[in-house]
Amino acid sequence: MKVVDSNAGNLTNVEVAELLRESLAKAADAHTTLADISDDELRARTLHQGVVDHIERLPCGRFRVSDAEALTGELIGRFDLAEADVLQIINHAPTREVELQMVVESLYERFSAEDIAELLQMVQKHVSSAAGPTSSGSTGKPTGGTLVVTE
Repeated sequence: MKVVDSNAGNLTNVEVAELLRESLAKAADAHTTLADISDDELRARTLHQGVVDHIERLPCGRFRVSDAEALTGELIGRFDLAEADVLQIINHAPTREVELQMVVESLYERFSAEDIAELLQMVQKHVSSAAGPTSSGSTGKPTGGTLVVTE
């Protein structure tokens, strides 16, 4: 994944995790020993890994980037949702109506019961199994929160 315009809009948690995974992979390739890494860079890597681990434990951690992109397109094409609504749906991956009510403003005033059911089915359709590979090749499972640096 490549950032083309850093001011183009908000990123989903799935996209943030993917960018951080790529950053960590590049950093790991660039340095082979602990002596090559500054304290600031080590802190940054540790923070990046912590953010990735946290996102992978969230409901949206089940999404692949391609799933999030496909779901975004379907939601925008089918429903009258604001960008903020779509972002919240991707980040929270609601699977129950009460969860959807918490992330979509005025849900019952804006959507029928059938629309709500369809929206939830769309989310469930795009949620990847935890064992499926992500676009970066990882399993989508939390890595344990440990940054390993060899000396």
